[in-house]
Amino acid sequence: MTSTINAMLGGLIGGAIVTAVIAAGRQSGLADIALSDEEEALFDRPSQALSRRHDARVWASAQGNHLLAAAGFGQAYSVVRERFPTVSPALLGAGFGALLHVVTSAGLGHAVGIAHGRFRAPEGQAGKRFGMHVIFGVATALATDMIERRRR
Repeated sequence: MTSTINAMLGGLIGGAIVTAVIAAGRQSGLADIALSDEEEALFDRPSQALSRRHDARVWASAQGNHLLAAAGFGQAYSVVRERFPTVSPALLGAGFGALLHVVTSAGLGHAVGIAHGRFRAPEGQAGKRFGMHVIFGVATALATDMIERRRR
């Protein structure tokens, strides 16, 4: 049970890192990652958006959903980690993130109605989304590994 909780914490860290990467990329102009209209406004103008109550609720809801999903995917990572205990965390995390992209963007995401048309994203966006999932997987794996080592 402890390894599952550690991986869920790792997933929360991975989710927070992805949020930071998206925000930094958008703010710097280096990476224009397509998001929902509400999230785009929040990432592009966070101080303005958060000053308005409705936008702050949208941001809190989007972040809450994102981090809840990240914790859940962290739990899924713990199952993968148990199956492949000798694979390096970075390599396993990259593979997990790639698989997560396929499952959420082309499968599960469509089934639950959160990924409408994501697998048919405009040119360049699919690769960016794939990259964000790989970053999430690697960050989750490394964070989980770090938490595991500290708790021993």
